[in-house]
Amino acid sequence: NIIYQAYPADSPTLQTHAFLEQTFPELKITNQSFQEHFKCCRLVVMPYPGTTMHFALAANIPTILFWEKDFFVFSRQFQHIADRMHDCGMLFYNPVDAALVVETIYNDPEKWMRDKDRRACVKLFQQYYAWTEENPLPYYKNFFNDVKKFYRSTVCNSK
Repeated sequence: NIIYQAYPADSPTLQTHAFLEQTFPELKITNQSFQEHFKCCRLVVMPYPGTTMHFALAANIPTILFWEKDFFVFSRQFQHIADRMHDCGMLFYNPVDAALVVETIYNDPEKWMRDKDRRACVKLFQQYYAWTEENPLPYYKNFFNDVKKFYRSTVCNSK
């Protein structure tokens, strides 16, 4: 059961929606919020590093990524994580390699995602880009206390 959701600003010049409708008439295409599909999603396949990628990895949903190498410009920090994603078989630089892995893992993507290197890579991503915490209040308190201390020391030192 495959569902496709175009990028929200699907450009009229790209006409992705129309192309897929004509090429794959059996493909389900949705305009519904993708977050609704996460409840029953077994595997996310993403051709760009967008918000959906963040949601999927934050929710620990098995995720295959593919995009042209060097097409996107990343910070050094994210490039390091992208390199790790490539090394552990989550990120591919062409759609054929990504499709071959999807075909291989389709019956049990959870098992594929439990690989030690993939889990470590997702944890690293989450640490920097998709932080989740069951009780974030102590972290927020510390953060704002640090901001307050910094502000006071800066203001007091400048007088």
